[in-house]
Amino acid sequence: MGNCSSSEERKKAEPATKIARISPSSRAIAVLLSLKVASDGSVQGQVFRTTANAIDCARKYALAATGIKNWHWHDTRHETASRLAVLGVHQEMIGQMIGHKSTQMTKDYQHFLQAELVKAVK
Repeated sequence: MGNCSSSEERKKAEPATKIARISPSSRAIAVLLSLKVASDGSVQGQVFRTTANAIDCARKYALAATGIKNWHWHDTRHETASRLAVLGVHQEMIGQMIGHKSTQMTKDYQHFLQAELVKAVK
């Protein structure tokens, strides 16, 4: 696919948010333990066998193919909060996963589909 994003676009990446403290799965731990650490402390090997540019190219391709406009990585936080709430995950737990300081902020992130609201009433 080649380089589908300019260096300027990559520099405009959304700022990092507070990191949530979630225990990794046993599979994630096994992958991390399989990496080699050199004597200078640098890690040799890859956790994800791809590049940031490849992920960005795939994102752009998917958005173009689906016709979705004005989508940002941050939107996945809202989607995650909403889907976890629909599944019945407690507000405080959702907030911890996403890195919120208050349950009100977590509630503000949730956007329910009309169909989910109708199903909840029935």
